[in-house]
Amino acid sequence: MAQKAMTEHDFQRNLAAAETLARIAQNSVEYNFWVGYIRGLRRFYYGENFGTKDEHSHLIAACDSSYQAEKMLGMGYRAGLIGQNVHQAYTIFKEFCHSSLYGIFRHFMPIWKFLATFWLQCPAGKCRGNCTLPA
Repeated sequence: MAQKAMTEHDFQRNLAAAETLARIAQNSVEYNFWVGYIRGLRRFYYGENFGTKDEHSHLIAACDSSYQAEKMLGMGYRAGLIGQNVHQAYTIFKEFCHSSLYGIFRHFMPIWKFLATFWLQCPAGKCRGNCTLPA
């Protein structure tokens, strides 16, 4: 695989940004994308000296998984493996979110949280926050 060179400065900058994004991830799908990206970026930078062939094969195949979290691990890995920077990798993640059911659920999650909170406030589920019904 012909690889495009990446300076150590760019590698460290992308790595630090991805580690931060993994730490602040809102869910396992996001987290797995950035963990995969970090693994792929290290494999890109260090070459075959980083990781094993089995691990590499598993992460490449993960893109075809039916489990969203594992699929994102593979997508992140591939983004890092071809040397994309964090901005390019984020674009891939964002496009996936907008083109899948995961993106639809993620987009409406604040609405579901609001509705759940609203219905849980009233024992009868009929009022709008001014509940006078006993619990």
